[in-house]
Amino acid sequence: MTSLLITRNSKHLEYFQNLQGIIKTAKDVKNYIKAIFGASSPQFGQVKGIVIRE
Repeated sequence: MTSLLITRNSKHLEYFQNLQGIIKTAKDVKNYIKAIFGASSPQFGQVKGIVIRE
């Protein structure tokens, strides 16, 4: 049980310790899709409605 808790805690820190990094990466991905496929593409249409808040 202890190893499970350690694993969960390490995953939690990995994903959420640097929240600003996650937000920046999400915004960068959204901008990349828009730049590569275009603002009116179906690919960008799938992600344009995703709200990324800080």
